[in-house]
Amino acid sequence: MEARFAQSANPGNVWGAGLQNAIKGGGLKKLTILGVYACPLNDPGAKAISRLTSLEELNLGNIGVMHDVDFAEIVKGMKKLKWINLNNCGSLDGSGLIALKGCKNLEVLYLGHCSQIGDGVVKLLKSFKNLKVLVVSATAITPSGIAELRSALPDCKIN
Repeated sequence: MEARFAQSANPGNVWGAGLQNAIKGGGLKKLTILGVYACPLNDPGAKAISRLTSLEELNLGNIGVMHDVDFAEIVKGMKKLKWINLNNCGSLDGSGLIALKGCKNLEVLYLGHCSQIGDGVVKLLKSFKNLKVLVVSATAITPSGIAELRSALPDCKIN
């Protein structure tokens, strides 16, 4: 049976070594969905995830210590991503989102409650023409930035 989805049942237990071991055997190379919501990922865990280039959905929400450079390193080779949750990643300022430039099929992006993400990402977000859902609530994106996004992405539900 092919692995399609992996989600941590106990988020506090996922750090890095377990992910490294699971990926080392090659059994997760075709994994398309990974959820590590609220997991205290360390560098080995982030590097392990970055090797899962077949991912289409990635839930990294509520990882408060993840910085933009870490996020960019994780997703830089993931060209198939369609869905990403970064809600409640308070250390992100949005500069790492540039690593998503190659994700032509990105449809859903959750950035809610990332209070450091502001209007500096609006230009980049406008370039994701296939977005259908963009959550920017409780970010520092101003009403004028949101209006600009709505104008550039008329088929995208933005809230």
